Amino acid sequence: MSGATRTVLLVTGDEHLAVPVWRELTTALATRADVYLTTHAYPARQLSRLGRRVVVIQLRADACWVRESVARPGGGWTDQSGLECAPPDVVRLALGLMAADRPSA
Repeated sequence: MSGATRTVLLVTGDEHLAVPVWRELTTALATRADVYLTTHAYPARQLSRLGRRVVVIQLRADACWVRESVARPGGGWTDQSGLECAPPDVVRLALGLMAADRPSA
């Protein structure tokens, strides 16, 4: 993690769905230093508190979500936006949300 990090992509949920998504994201992001990719909520929460944008990719067999979220001071997340999608669409939607303008606070 460097000071250049602007966006955190937090991948959560079913491991059998996360593995191919992780591979696709690492390929799409290549060596971008402005994006931090993780499966751990703690660093995502800390970076959110420092003002970094967090896009949460939640993968479940019954539904997948791509959301922009902000860490709450007492724990947990407050969702700012979100899209339900099928697993094949997760990476495209996450990259699109990451590239979009931030919603108004």
